Amino acid sequence: MRDEGSSAIHPQISMEVADVDDVHSRAVSRGENIVYPLANEPWGFGRFFIVDPNGIIINVMRHIEGEFVRTAT
Repeated sequence: MRDEGSSAIHPQISMEVADVDDVHSRAVSRGENIVYPLANEPWGFGRFFIVDPNGIIINVMRHIEGEFVRTAT
């Protein structure tokens, strides 16, 4: 599970985007401060963490269709 790295970093804001891969690629090309690398998490999110100029950690994410479905029992 990838949560070992993200558990020490606590984003203050989450932002859902349509194409997290594209947003990540643009952030990398601009030299943005990425503090948690792009990952497909086992609970159904693709995400990465970025720090804005004010020091706010942002969780940039998208839901992955069909990756994780919780059903009531």
